[in-house]
Amino acid sequence: MLKSVNVISFLKILVRNEFQLLLIFAHQKTRILSRTRIESAKSKSERVGFFIFGI
Repeated sequence: MLKSVNVISFLKILVRNEFQLLLIFAHQKTRILSRTRIESAKSKSERVGFFIFGI
C-alpha cells in the first residue's frame, strides 16, 4: 500500500516538473517570437498551438 502511494506521489512530482519545463520553454519561445518578426501564417499556427496547450 505504501509503495503504490509513493509511486503516485513520485509520478505527480515528475509531471509537475515536466509541466514547469514546458512552461519555461514556451515562455522563452514566445519571447523569441515577439523579438523577431515572422510571417502571419506561422504566428497564427503558433497561437493555435499555445491555445491548445492552454498557455
